[in-house]
Amino acid sequence: MKVDFVPFSEELAPACRAFNERLRQGGRPPFLLPEIYKPPRAGRGAIQYTHYVGVDELGAVRGGVLLMEQAGWLKGQSISLMNVQSPLSEGIVDRAFSGVGLKLLQFLARRNPYAYAVGMGSEGNPFARLLRGAGWKVARVPFQFAVIKAERFLREIGPLRGGAKGMIARLLASSGLGAMAFAAWRRRRRYAPPPGYSLEEIASWPAEVSSVWNCCRDDFHFALTRDACALEDLHPAWQTRLRRYALRGGDELLGWSAGLMTQMRDSPYFGNLGVATILDALAPPAHLEALLAYTYGALRDLGADVIVANFTHDRWRERLGKLGFFGGPSNYLLAISKPLASALEGGPGGLGRAYVSRADGDGRLNL
Repeated sequence: MKVDFVPFSEELAPACRAFNERLRQGGRPPFLLPEIYKPPRAGRGAIQYTHYVGVDELGAVRGGVLLMEQAGWLKGQSISLMNVQSPLSEGIVDRAFSGVGLKLLQFLARRNPYAYAVGMGSEGNPFARLLRGAGWKVARVPFQFAVIKAERFLREIGPLRGGAKGMIARLLASSGLGAMAFAAWRRRRRYAPPPGYSLEEIASWPAEVSSVWNCCRDDFHFALTRDACALEDLHPAWQTRLRRYALRGGDELLGWSAGLMTQMRDSPYFGNLGVATILDALAPPAHLEALLAYTYGALRDLGADVIVANFTHDRWRERLGKLGFFGGPSNYLLAISKPLASALEGGPGGLGRAYVSRADGDGRLNL
C-alpha cells in the first residue's frame, strides 16, 4: 500500500470528512481529523503545528497526525525536536489498512529522528503499543496530587466511589476523620512559602523569562526549549483559561509557572471536583521550592479541591513531596524515539533528569 503524508489543505477537506465518517461507522474513534482548513495561528514561530494526512494512490485519506515541531535541548546541545499528537489510522476500524501505522512511523523517522509523544492514556493504547514495538522507549510520567478539600475529595474521586472503598471513603468524609487525617498530613509538611519572594499573575510573558531557561537548561538531559519566544507559543496570551505566574525576588525574575483551574462535570476520574493543574514551572534549584509553594497557594485560592501535577524530573517531584503531594497511578505516558532514547541512555538519572510536564504536547487535554 502506498500512502504519502502531506500537509492538510482545503483541497483535502472532503477526503478527511469521508475518512471521519468511515471511522464513525466503524465504532467510536478517539478523535477525528480536521474537516475545515484554518491557516496556522500567528505566533512567534518558535513552535510550528502542522496536521499531516496520509493519502493513498486514489486520493483517499487513510490516516493523519499532528506534529508540533520546535527547538529542544539534549545533553547540552540545542536540537530540532518533534512532538507527535493525534495519530490516526483507518486500521483501527478496517484491518485492510493496518499497514498505515507502519507508514506513519516511517514518515516520522524521515521527518525528524528526535521525536516524542505524551499522553496516550494507557500502555495498552494501540499507538503506545505500536511505538514500543518499533523500539521507542515508553514510560509513565509520575502523577502527584495534593488534597485541599478532604470531604469533597473523598466523595468525588473516581477510584473511591464504588464498592467497599466507596463505603469507607463516604464514612471518612461524613465523620470528619478524613479531613482530620489530611490536616495531620499537611501539618507535617512545610506549606508556608519561604519569605523574600512574591508571585505575580501576568497576562503575557516578559522577555526576561529567557534568563530562567538559560539558568536551568544545563541541568536537563532532555527538554523542550522554554525561552520567551517558545513560551509565547506554548502558553499563549489568547488561551484565557491559562494562569501565568512570575516569581520575583525584589525586581528580579527568579522563576515562572503556568496552571489551569477546571471545574469537572461528571468526570469518570475526578467526578465534580475543582481540579487545578500545575502545567509548567521553571526555576533554578535555589528558588524551585518557593515557586512551587507560591503556585500551590495561588491555585488553592482559586477554589481548587485538588491540585495535580505530572513531572519527570526528580527534583520537581521531590519538592512537591515536601509540599504534601501524594503519588498516584499515572495514565500520562511519555514515548521517545530510538535515537532520542539512545542519546539519553549514556548518562546518570535517565528520565529523572529530563524535564517533561503536563504542558508538553497535548498533555492539557481533558483538563
